[in-house]
Amino acid sequence: MAHVLDPCRLPQCEFFAAGKCHRDDCPFLHVIYPENTPICPKFVRGRCEQGRECTKRHVWKSKKKSRQLAIPKTSSNAPNVNDAPIAEARHVESLRDAYPVPDFIPFVLDD
Repeated sequence: MAHVLDPCRLPQCEFFAAGKCHRDDCPFLHVIYPENTPICPKFVRGRCEQGRECTKRHVWKSKKKSRQLAIPKTSSNAPNVNDAPIAEARHVESLRDAYPVPDFIPFVLDD
């Protein structure tokens, strides 16, 4: 595992993209991409030599998951006593669902 942040492997800061990152020392890219900007294929493969200067999006492709669960249809409209509430799936835009898995994990010390 690499513990050094490689500028050629840094993704866009998800929090910055959502307008919520206010860290002065954030190691991720604080870039606003124009709408419909394509994802950088070199970044997805692991390394884009252009780094911050690249005009394509440096984001990990997330696996798309449906937020709806299939519920079998029954002939009865009466509620089934065995039905339990269905918990909503975890947020699909988290880094946990990113592909490919990053080669590094940033290590930040709060002094």
